[in-house]
Amino acid sequence: MRPLKHARRAVLAIALACAIAPPALALPGDETLLLDICINNRCIGIAPVIARGDDVLVDLAALQAAALDTEGVVPEQLGERQFVSLRQLNHGSTFKIDRTLLRLDLKLRADRLPRQRVAMTTRAQSEAGLAAWSAFVNYGASVQDNGDGTLFLDGAFGRGYGALRSTGQWDSEFGWRRGLTRFEYDQPDAVRRWTVGDQYATPRDPLGGGRLLGGVGVERAFDTDPYLVTFPRPYFSGVLESPGTVEVYANGALIGRRDLAAGPFTLEQLGIQPGRNDVRVIVRDPFGNRSELATQSYYGGSARLLTRGLDEYAVRIGAPRTGSGLGGEYNGEVAYQAWYRRGLSDWLTLGGRVEGDDRVRNAGLDAAISTPVGEFAFALAGSDAELLGNGRAVNGQAHAAYYTLAMRTWSLGLGTRRADADYRNLSDPAALLLGPLRVEDYASFAFTPDTAWSLQFNTGRQQREGEPSLRSWSATGSLRMGGRTQMMLSAQRLDSDLFRDTSVQLSLNIAFDRDNVNIGLRQHDDGTTKRQGYGFDASRSRPADTGFGYTVNAQRDENLDSAFAMLEYQATHARFAATASDHDGDTSGSLFMSGALVGIGGRMFATPPVESGFALVRVPGLANVPILRENQVVGRTDARGDLLVRDLLPYYANRV
Repeated sequence: MRPLKHARRAVLAIALACAIAPPALALPGDETLLLDICINNRCIGIAPVIARGDDVLVDLAALQAAALDTEGVVPEQLGERQFVSLRQLNHGSTFKIDRTLLRLDLKLRADRLPRQRVAMTTRAQSEAGLAAWSAFVNYGASVQDNGDGTLFLDGAFGRGYGALRSTGQWDSEFGWRRGLTRFEYDQPDAVRRWTVGDQYATPRDPLGGGRLLGGVGVERAFDTDPYLVTFPRPYFSGVLESPGTVEVYANGALIGRRDLAAGPFTLEQLGIQPGRNDVRVIVRDPFGNRSELATQSYYGGSARLLTRGLDEYAVRIGAPRTGSGLGGEYNGEVAYQAWYRRGLSDWLTLGGRVEGDDRVRNAGLDAAISTPVGEFAFALAGSDAELLGNGRAVNGQAHAAYYTLAMRTWSLGLGTRRADADYRNLSDPAALLLGPLRVEDYASFAFTPDTAWSLQFNTGRQQREGEPSLRSWSATGSLRMGGRTQMMLSAQRLDSDLFRDTSVQLSLNIAFDRDNVNIGLRQHDDGTTKRQGYGFDASRSRPADTGFGYTVNAQRDENLDSAFAMLEYQATHARFAATASDHDGDTSGSLFMSGALVGIGGRMFATPPVESGFALVRVPGLANVPILRENQVVGRTDARGDLLVRDLLPYYANRV
């Protein structure tokens, strides 16, 4: 009965195909068939086939649906369909019509099979889940021994990808001050975020300025797709004659393993670090044999570069707000900033920026270029501004250039930036307080031959408007002694027309599972006096669930003594801490309490502060059920069968 059943299925398939497919008009002597197309023993479906002597013509649409390469083959039009000769398609492969099973068996060479594209980075996307209404308020309260107190609040209310957020602070000196208030809406599919309210305008190039604005903004938000690779990474293409396992090694370390079928393949998004990398591709066949496909050297780009075809942008417009994010007012001006960058290739990224307000207009261009001898970055900008007081218009220019070269055991970085006296941009608070930066040069060199020791050297020069040039250099060496002990020696010198400052420090750090001990010796010379000092620091990290942590610090500099101690405890519903300090006989103390109130699923939960994402796990009617996150128990359900899980990473595939 089994052959009859197969025959009936074949007849039904032929009847169905005849009913839905227009007829193919064959030439005299041709035989038109409807056969099951099987490529290397993998059947892809039924399609029209024409037997012409010792050749076979197959429907072009069926071959393209099977991802076979038909480029360079001239199809033959028969009726309303196009057919491809198998002899033209792939010389050297074999084909055979099985009239008993009504199938066409096509045996292709491995290099003519459909190409497999495999991303070596893990891209487990998070599930959408339920878009429930939720809200939280983080609070932090402190009281000093003199009676002064502080209360800080950070709250949000939203659903799905939208949330209204605000911060605020009350203290004994200034009273209540509002922080940042904004509505944010994420579009993960478009990797985009909209913001209405308080937001910081920050440039992507080094010549732009920044302001706190109250307005509207939209930006590329790469954090909504945490598995997106934004900077260029190399790829490798090859052919497997038989199924096997491909392994990729970078600098001797395994970075990925994938099982592949026979045929062409492309390994994309190789997880290598920026800088020089020696990459090896190894294949293991089903019999355990190991062979090396390739060994190549790549220079991986840094975050300055965007992968080809990827862009990033930000557009913001609004009223500038005074203050540093607490209190302040909106002035009557309008400020804006917009910038755009795009990866034109894996070695070239270009960008542009405009920004301004009622008195300043600024525009600039930037570029990042990757070469076999390192990575270069350039920026140019010009400004048109009206000076305060006299209203005189001035034009200014600025430029910057950077170079980085990262090898396996050493790296080099160089940079320079210049801005003339009339150059202006959207000024941030630091520029208003310290003066705009006019000159900056730096050079850095790091040498890390292995994990046991390393050396780093830095030198630089800075000059702000109206200030003398400040020169600096530093050297740092570290030596790891065993698995828990590290010694570090550092020296630094600051030099200008006004002062000279030199410091040297030697420290020994011993790390245990949760405890850390540090002993340090130091000498400081300001050009007139020399001071020696030493210090001791011990700490225990706070556990992730419940438990104690502490910090103890004691320092002595010549005749000046200081000490600090903190004891903290994280409970199920809040976090508590007590501090005490002494500075040359002047003692003080304080008490802290922090936590969060979270509303979700029709309930309110009291927890330690919410610092990232959270979710409600509900097992109705089942109490004391252990809940695991990443195979680690994070708690048990309460009497109602609920547990609030904190510290989830937004947009990651958190396993709960």
